[in-house]
Amino acid sequence: MHHLHNDHANDYLSDFGVHIGMKVFVKGFEYLFFPLLYAAGIINEIVLAFLLISGGPISRTVYTSYRMTQAVVEGKEIPWVAFVLGLVPMLIGNIAYPCQMLYSASGKRGKIAKFIVYDTFTRLGDQFPIWGNEDTLTEHSFNHLADKLVRFVSFSRTKFLPARDAKAS
Repeated sequence: MHHLHNDHANDYLSDFGVHIGMKVFVKGFEYLFFPLLYAAGIINEIVLAFLLISGGPISRTVYTSYRMTQAVVEGKEIPWVAFVLGLVPMLIGNIAYPCQMLYSASGKRGKIAKFIVYDTFTRLGDQFPIWGNEDTLTEHSFNHLADKLVRFVSFSRTKFLPARDAKAS
């Protein structure tokens, strides 16, 4: 069962790359295509605002739904953590698959996922307007938020994963 989770972690690392790669196309739609639709009068300002805010979550949800369907058909672990976190706009949604790796992986793969989560939050704290900078209280606070997320996902893993392992034995 240990090797099974490592195989999933490899898939999830690839899926994280897809999420990051999709951002270029999603941002293109958000900043070019959607405003053109608004300028042409096809959509109103409320729809434009909704699309600008939810473009990332929509694209992540579509991709992760496809991967969930694929996992069900192939009898693999379903990436439900990535699906739920992918619905959240911006930062949390962007690290959906590293959080899924934390849930599914152990050993080095888990360390890679933790690094991605901590690094993402630390960089955000570093660039936070006015109060942020390297080694400030803001950066440390964001690092603590990352720690809470990592602990929550890890707790979920210990809470639910052993029951599945016991059934498989």
